[in-house]
Amino acid sequence: MITKEEFLKRLKEDKFHKKPQQQIDYRLPVVQYYLTNHTNSVSVVNGVMTSSNLINIKYLPEDFTLVNQAFDSIKKQFTK
Repeated sequence: MITKEEFLKRLKEDKFHKKPQQQIDYRLPVVQYYLTNHTNSVSVVNGVMTSSNLINIKYLPEDFTLVNQAFDSIKKQFTK
């Protein structure tokens, strides 16, 4: 898990990596930090309560676009 300082630094820098896996390795921790520390939604699925703070994101190669979209959306919230 990255720190708050690293989270803000990565949002500000928004480095670009030519290799998709390097880009994911850079951006996915930002998305994970955001879900853990800046959301607190609770949903009920089949009678079981799930908190967004407990969601563990597993990256799959086909999710590359989703991670980038999430990163960009989070960046907009913190760089206004």
